[in-house]
Amino acid sequence: MTEFLLQEPELIVPTAPRRKSVELPNWFQSLNRPTTPTDLCILLSDSCGENIEDLLLAWSLNMVDRRGIRVMIVDDQRDPETCAEMLTQIFEDERRPDLAVGHFSSPVARRAAAVYAQYGIPYFAPGSSADDLAVDPKAPVFQMFGLDSGQISALCAPLMSATSAVVCGQPGNAGATLLRALCSAAPCPIAAFSHISEVQPSALSGQPLVLLGSKEYVAEALTQLDPVMVPSALYISDDSLGSRTVRQAAAQLGCPAFVTALQRDVANGFLLGTDVQTIERDAARVLGRTPGPYFLSAWAAIYLATSACRKGHLRPADMLRYLQSQAWHTPFGNLHFAATGQAKGFNWELKSLS
Repeated sequence: MTEFLLQEPELIVPTAPRRKSVELPNWFQSLNRPTTPTDLCILLSDSCGENIEDLLLAWSLNMVDRRGIRVMIVDDQRDPETCAEMLTQIFEDERRPDLAVGHFSSPVARRAAAVYAQYGIPYFAPGSSADDLAVDPKAPVFQMFGLDSGQISALCAPLMSATSAVVCGQPGNAGATLLRALCSAAPCPIAAFSHISEVQPSALSGQPLVLLGSKEYVAEALTQLDPVMVPSALYISDDSLGSRTVRQAAAQLGCPAFVTALQRDVANGFLLGTDVQTIERDAARVLGRTPGPYFLSAWAAIYLATSACRKGHLRPADMLRYLQSQAWHTPFGNLHFAATGQAKGFNWELKSLS
């Protein structure tokens, strides 16, 4: 069993981390002073990086009134088994949260969902695009993001006119799942790889390049490109949306560059009744950067989850009935929840990185 350390305020990290551990930003400490008494505990989880910062800020900007609510932050290390062991230990130590939000890596989200189901904890997934995450009506999973199948359709559209394409998918990550799905869709002949270092320069020049994986994976791949390896166009999966590092690296290629993103309805500037520009402006001021692709969906997930809890809907079945009681107005469209807990109404598009 993975051991963990408990630090104030409620940060749980493994004692033998496989990657850099989560550290709470100074602004989080100042925005989240302890309140007592507490009768509701919410678990927030992801691994070290910009995504956990966005999740913590979504919580901080959302919860102006924190009376009676405490938060537990768990570093899932972006590793399914480490995550499962830590969550199981938390439950066995009788430190049961009332609900959970996070786990943006799809392999981790799947494993975490199984643990939450075992203990009957409502789990909101605002960043996983796995098609198979919320498929069981009996599972307490509420998926608030677009699906891989829609992202693949967005990627296929420009590739259908290509003679061939080079596609790299990150191993052990949702990028590998997207790679398999894109190869199966076969919009054109595809040369598939796990790493950009495996690609011969002659195979890439003049052909579209598709990079599927985390923003760190994409940034590293772009820096490794040989100067003679100039693709006709660059297409990147959604985790890189808003990444300054990826945008700057892509600009060096001198070719059109696009990233998949959830389509936004320009006519709807409100997220569950709150002005989106205000939310994003406040987030950018605190972070010192543009928030990433999962910030708004995390904000919405936290809003809906805490709203349901405050109305007494703590059991997954009661929470689902509450979520199904109406359509929820967001910049991504009017969302409604299926019987499986999956939010319907998201659509994908390709956004220019220029």
